[in-house]
Amino acid sequence: MNCFKNLIVLTFTALMMNLSFAECLSWAGNPAINTSNGVTYIDFQSYPHWADGSPSVSVTLDNGSQASSSGQNANQGNNAFWYAGFTADQLASGGDNTYTVTFSSSSESGCSDFSFTGTFYTDCLGVYNGAAQLDQCGVCNGDDTSCADCAGVPNGTSTLDNCGVCGGDDSSCAGCDGVANSGLVDDACGVCGGDDTSCADCAGVPNGTST
Repeated sequence: MNCFKNLIVLTFTALMMNLSFAECLSWAGNPAINTSNGVTYIDFQSYPHWADGSPSVSVTLDNGSQASSSGQNANQGNNAFWYAGFTADQLASGGDNTYTVTFSSSSESGCSDFSFTGTFYTDCLGVYNGAAQLDQCGVCNGDDTSCADCAGVPNGTSTLDNCGVCGGDDSSCAGCDGVANSGLVDDACGVCGGDDTSCADCAGVPNGTST
């Protein structure tokens, strides 16, 4: 009987020695956002850094954009440290960006995917928590002048008339014929563009009395 018991114990011990238990990734998060040289980075962590299944990471914005750069930094303590970067043209121009971080492990490991989400703001320059704003002309950090009319009103409708007057009606430089810049004036006889002859007397004097 003792021999049989010993055989059972030895067999169980051998089985336990051959079994391997997967330690899957159980936590990820602690994001930190920063912008450097035109790229906004999300730094985050996962535990444990020795997780089975060789987890790979993908970071996606809610607009469908994938991180332009990503990777793993040096482990610290029990945690793995990761990063993902997005260029300004991938980010909201003065709005919120919702992102999803997904860890995927090999199917052989038996570990499930793990993900978390977050949101951060970028200004129109793509800077995290920046202060740059679109002006009324839609120009980032503009001064409203690029779409101003002649009166200085952004997106206004005033224009220079043919006399160079903002919002004018061409009358300030019109000739006696009503045509802007025609140069015509009434002669001494009151004739527009005349030569003073239509009312000249016999001496050639306009409006003269000689007969």
